[in-house]
Amino acid sequence: MAAEAKKEFVIESIWSTSVKFDAITPVHKLMDEWQPAANLDLDVQTEKHGDKHVVKLIISVNVKIKNNEVFNLESTHTAVFNINGYEGDELNQILNSFCPGIIYPYAREKVSSIVSNAGYPPLHLSPVDFDARYRALSETSKAS
Repeated sequence: MAAEAKKEFVIESIWSTSVKFDAITPVHKLMDEWQPAANLDLDVQTEKHGDKHVVKLIISVNVKIKNNEVFNLESTHTAVFNINGYEGDELNQILNSFCPGIIYPYAREKVSSIVSNAGYPPLHLSPVDFDARYRALSETSKAS
């Protein structure tokens, strides 16, 4: 029996790749009580470069109070992982679920900091279950 391939998972680096922040209604022009409605969109993109995997977590947030747009934020957070010994569905799940779950806490902190530095009350993004998100997306793509 052939020896099973050695499995390896190493986080090489994590950083913020890009940030775009549009303050549509500056804080000093807000007339309504601060009870925002935030729309959060997440996207995960993966690329393979040699023996390394690059995973990008793209966060888009649109904040409104009543029908007035307050701000839009789009930020991309990138990580490089050295992943060996995983293939097929297992590798796909690692790249699209486990890796974004590692990046997300860094991204949450960055988003909160950007919003606070713009003078708005902090925006605390809720935790995300990337495993459930991955399963739902996988089922949707299989059904199409």
